[in-house]
Amino acid sequence: MSCITVTKSSHLTSALTPALPPPHPATPHTIIPGKDYSGMLDCSPPFPRVWLFPFSISFTTLLISMFLVQPQIEPFAFNQQGMNGGGSLKILCTVSSGDPPFEMSWLKGAAPLVSSSSSRRSQRLDDTTLMLTFSQLSLDDAGNYTCLVSSPAGNTSHFSTLQVKVPPRWILE
Repeated sequence: MSCITVTKSSHLTSALTPALPPPHPATPHTIIPGKDYSGMLDCSPPFPRVWLFPFSISFTTLLISMFLVQPQIEPFAFNQQGMNGGGSLKILCTVSSGDPPFEMSWLKGAAPLVSSSSSRRSQRLDDTTLMLTFSQLSLDDAGNYTCLVSSPAGNTSHFSTLQVKVPPRWILE
């Protein structure tokens, strides 16, 4: 059996008359259930599972349960001691698991990140990675940065606080 893609449905039920169950496979292959057994195939990416249960009836039901996996973000953090003003910085937001497609974005505080001139920009590196680059850090860059990832299975986010240190300067009145 292979996984079945069902749109706009989380469960699919169909009837079958199985034969004798196969031995437990060491590697994935097609399974043909046996007589007097019912089976259940869980098509959960990335590893579908099959369960076979003994029954005394020759007509049984195969329940195929399908669900999407919510994205997970690989944790990231800025240097806790703070970053020096004028320096550069790159930080990656990477989806470590979940079912694509992924929509990815950065927030500063609670607002979507707006690239400020050429000193701060967001760049999608591939389907699972979004990079935030600061070419010249300033006090305006300090704050909470959140990576937000959305997919058909759900949303997730991770944040870290960026502290920027700049030397004191004289201000003339």
